[in-house]
Amino acid sequence: LQIGASGASVFEGGKAGNGSFTVAATQTNSGSGFADTGHVTNPAAVTGHAYQVLFSVAGGVTTYDVVDTTTALNITSGAAYTPGMAIGFDGLQFSVSGAPNAGDSFQVAPSARQSVFKTLDDLATALESIAAGTIKESVFQNRLGNAIASIDQASDQVLAIRTGFGARLRELDALGTQAADQTLHYQAELSRLIDLDYAEAISTLTQQQTSLQAAQQSYLRVTGLSLFNYL
Repeated sequence: LQIGASGASVFEGGKAGNGSFTVAATQTNSGSGFADTGHVTNPAAVTGHAYQVLFSVAGGVTTYDVVDTTTALNITSGAAYTPGMAIGFDGLQFSVSGAPNAGDSFQVAPSARQSVFKTLDDLATALESIAAGTIKESVFQNRLGNAIASIDQASDQVLAIRTGFGARLRELDALGTQAADQTLHYQAELSRLIDLDYAEAISTLTQQQTSLQAAQQSYLRVTGLSLFNYL
């Protein structure tokens, strides 16, 4: 049985974002739009491609396009945007709140395995940047949400490894119990074969000798019978 786990599997085995994909706000975004971490609505439709959601504003109306950057194909063009709406495509869905400006965009990519230390470093960088005023509040909110989701994924990875150890410990306990039962059985059988209760043995021997003597005497009497004894 495996008795240990590598640090890489514990601290670098979790995935970024929601575990399936990440939604990142482009740092140059100037509007107040920010996205949540999203979720998968149809696993069978997930392509594993990367996407860009690009916003446009014309005549006070905000629209967005979805581009599959892996294949360079437009999936959605000129879709109307309202704050808080869910944007979905290829089995993925996330919500965007606030008011994106023209040219603002979000990058959607498959989740990759990410070290929990990088996650914490990214979170620290985001906190320092918002404190220094070098990024907008909307970008910070997006990074903050991604960091929290990534920490959740890292925690789930640690719990999964602990669960695996728990299963192996239960198996070891079961094997130990089985071995103890077998040892007890072997000891009882060995004792039956080699240990001697002298009092019981003497009593049994005496009974067997008495039975043998009685049998011998009975045999002599039977063999001594003859019809001439009755004449």
